[in-house]
Amino acid sequence: MSNITFLSSCHFETGNCSSIELYKIIEGIAPDIIFEELNQNGYNDHYGEEGPYSTETKAIYKYLRNNNIQHIPVDTYDIKDLSKDDKKYMDNMIYNNSIEYQNLFNNQLKQLHLYGFKFLNSEECTSLMLELQKIENNIQEQLCDDKLTNIYKTWIRINNERENEMIKNIYNYCKANIINKGLLITGADHRNSLKNIIQNYKDNDIKINWNYWNN
Repeated sequence: MSNITFLSSCHFETGNCSSIELYKIIEGIAPDIIFEELNQNGYNDHYGEEGPYSTETKAIYKYLRNNNIQHIPVDTYDIKDLSKDDKKYMDNMIYNNSIEYQNLFNNQLKQLHLYGFKFLNSEECTSLMLELQKIENNIQEQLCDDKLTNIYKTWIRINNERENEMIKNIYNYCKANIINKGLLITGADHRNSLKNIIQNYKDNDIKINWNYWNN
């Protein structure tokens, strides 16, 4: 049976959510393989000539200098159906049309800055993100903006496909490899839905012992 720890992170650094703090966590887990929330192009960019530039890839890059392990991109679903401009439009429409959303979002950033990975991997963070998602859905329904609704539905579908693809890729890897200490790192916004996918994933030929980091 393979063993994999699931760790929630944030792609940008702020306060106690830093690549240095993440490196300490990775060092403590001492994985023999790391699965990353990157597609192949993102993987090439982060580990190419320009060097790593997200919280996760900076920490992983530092860990790789002292540890000869594999690190594999598993976020391989093609998201060509949604442009960066569409995502920006959706984010702005939701944020600008709800004071409640703004307050919750800003509180999330404050907790992230103060408590870093301890917050990102807590039930408090999961609850807050679920509440934000509920408000997002309500706003897009209330505004009756066809463009927003279409983008929002596409965004939900893509995230669902991405998350299923990530777990499928990990299970496929484990068909041929037994992992002693694996590590999956994703953004905290995927934590709850990925946990649900893992709990309901059906593959009787592959057994994975999942651990959820919470310090």
